[in-house]
Amino acid sequence: MTSGPFVEKLRPLVVATDAWVGRTILDEPMPYYRLGLLHPAYPPADATAVGIDVDACPSLAEVLEVRENRMALVRGILDGSTTPDWNWSARACPRPVTRRKHARSAAACAWS
Repeated sequence: MTSGPFVEKLRPLVVATDAWVGRTILDEPMPYYRLGLLHPAYPPADATAVGIDVDACPSLAEVLEVRENRMALVRGILDGSTTPDWNWSARACPRPVTRRKHARSAAACAWS
């Protein structure tokens, strides 16, 4: 039994947010939520190894709750209320480089 096409569209967004926020920004050891849905070409054994339940058939309510939590986490990082432990020198670049004359200073903001 399938959980519905809308749910199946939301589950990859959970994985994408987990990869971006959980793994890359927050550096969590197991960032993936079990109800996420990876690309079909991703080996099931590898998906299971990172915590994904490949046989999950979640309800819309379950996936919406996870998705809302992930969106709140991203909002918190963007508005500064959630402060990640940055492992690169992003703090040196509070604003994006928008002018050509400032391009040289961008080298000082390169990720280590």
